[in-house]
Amino acid sequence: MIFWWEQRVTAQAVLTQFQEHPDAWGTVDHILETSHIVETKYFALQVLEKAIKYRWKILPETQREGIKNYIVSLVIRLSQDTGFVQHPDMATRKMNKLYLGKLDLALVQLVKQEWPHKWKNFIPEIVNSSNSGELLCENNMNILKLLSEEIFDFGAGTMTHAKMNELKQAYNNDFA
Repeated sequence: MIFWWEQRVTAQAVLTQFQEHPDAWGTVDHILETSHIVETKYFALQVLEKAIKYRWKILPETQREGIKNYIVSLVIRLSQDTGFVQHPDMATRKMNKLYLGKLDLALVQLVKQEWPHKWKNFIPEIVNSSNSGELLCENNMNILKLLSEEIFDFGAGTMTHAKMNELKQAYNNDFA
């Protein structure tokens, strides 16, 4: 029993060290594409979300654009995949939903960084892409709900007052 606990402590230390490495986010796409373990993918998304929250402004523009394009394409691909979203095994379906939800949260963190200045057409893009199908539309509604909650409900703890007001104004203008 003690041996198992020691392994767990060691594994946690390694994961924490990896997560704190400033370039860890660069391996996230590989982890997401190759791992078959949802917990591993979830951990990788935590690394990416942390990079978006705290390192976004210091990343080169090409890397930011690459991350944005990757997240958007992954959200679209998974949202439209009936086998993923509506998996016949209920436990797998639940894990897939949690994974997609975490991916949506990473996208919302990115939107908070880029919109409305650098990604001016985010709202029209997400609204227009909803015409592609019911599953994507449903997930897009979830993304907009998460964004709205971040801006109107929880923003005070994560954004400056000026940033919150800017996002509120942009949100209201895009839906006016």
